[in-house]
Amino acid sequence: GLSSAHAEEDDLQELRSAPTNIWRLVREDRVHDIQMFIKHEDDKPYRSFRVTAELNCDVQTLYRVLMDFPSYPKWYWQVKSIRLLARPTPKDYFIYMVHRAPFDLRDRDVILHATLKPGNDEKSLHVIGIEADPDFMEKQPPLIRMRAENMTIRFSRSSRYKTRVEAEGYIDPGSDAPSWTVNLIQRSAPYTNMLGLARMVQMPEYRDGPDQ
Repeated sequence: GLSSAHAEEDDLQELRSAPTNIWRLVREDRVHDIQMFIKHEDDKPYRSFRVTAELNCDVQTLYRVLMDFPSYPKWYWQVKSIRLLARPTPKDYFIYMVHRAPFDLRDRDVILHATLKPGNDEKSLHVIGIEADPDFMEKQPPLIRMRAENMTIRFSRSSRYKTRVEAEGYIDPGSDAPSWTVNLIQRSAPYTNMLGLARMVQMPEYRDGPDQ
């Protein structure tokens, strides 16, 4: 509709004029307490993103959602399938994920290496680092292997009922994606994921599940 055409025009305008290396707020959802930022970096063809939120849950509940890989298609952006490939240590995962691509582009696959650095308690900082590892397994044509779906997720208990979360990262979908498409995804996917997380942490099976 008209508003999406406007959004695309704004996007193009912004690509031409945006200063580099500065985080800019592009979306503020006051209802769900989610803020979405983007940044142009000199050495990258696409924009980096940062999304922050206060989620109504404790740290363990958030871990339970993030570690439940089979449930990702319910909330994570355009996940067609996901499976655990390897778990070399309890804090070290290799995950294989297939994404539905928009706009008649070919679907994508990505291998993510996730490393957990838990804090000592709920109030200290917990960090999950996620790096794409494109060569971990052979390519699966006709899927296009993503070069990056990199992210650092930081979280800690901010009050009795809330956990503060910040995810910062960068997506490179591999060949054949026009940059306006990628920038549109960079803007919508992290917000969609945070909104999905906010919904999932409310579910009883995660709130009352066993500790990780």
